Amino acid sequence: MDTFVEDTLDWAHIEESDSSDLAELQVAVEYFDDPITRISETAEGADKFNTICGRDPRSKNIVAYGWNRVDESHVQPKVVLTGAIHPAWRNQHIGTALAAWQIERAKEWALSLPGPPQQVWVGVYVDAKHPAAEHIFTKHGFKAERYFYDLHHVFARVPDPPPPAPVAGITFVPYGHRYSEDIRQLHNICFSGVAGFEPVTQSVWDSMQTRPEFRSDLSWLAF
Repeated sequence: MDTFVEDTLDWAHIEESDSSDLAELQVAVEYFDDPITRISETAEGADKFNTICGRDPRSKNIVAYGWNRVDESHVQPKVVLTGAIHPAWRNQHIGTALAAWQIERAKEWALSLPGPPQQVWVGVYVDAKHPAAEHIFTKHGFKAERYFYDLHHVFARVPDPPPPAPVAGITFVPYGHRYSEDIRQLHNICFSGVAGFEPVTQSVWDSMQTRPEFRSDLSWLAF
């Protein structure tokens, strides 16, 4: 696919050598936007043809990028659009053009999948406090769906919370791996009515429990 996005910046696919430039852009974006989830893109191992970056013609620094995260492992293949624009380069219609490029690239990827044509899910995650980003994608035909992330709390700033009051008929027990499969099945049942939800497979569930942020020692179950 052509790398041209718009004529304000110099556009090209992301190369592995772009890691430091991407990191600098991410720092600027996170400082300005204070996103709910932190950006963790790295150019190492990048799927070149599903990426694009825009450089300042004078400084040659990367000030915008788009990255289509493709996944064929689901029943319905997925493309998650990620990207960012440096705060100093916003409000110049770069985001609208970048979104259009990513959508067209997602279409090309869908058509390249083996076998008969199939429906592909294409989406993007946007913080509710950034309506401009939401507007860009709804203008491109995306339908907004509301999701909620876990709330964050810094425990060092407040006194220890009081112990929970007992609930008649309910017993709280520490998380144990022996409950893992029962919890996965319950998770799938509870979220089955949420738009866009797909059941979490055993392999995905197991991988989730190996992430650094998963804390079994802080997890409890109610029976």
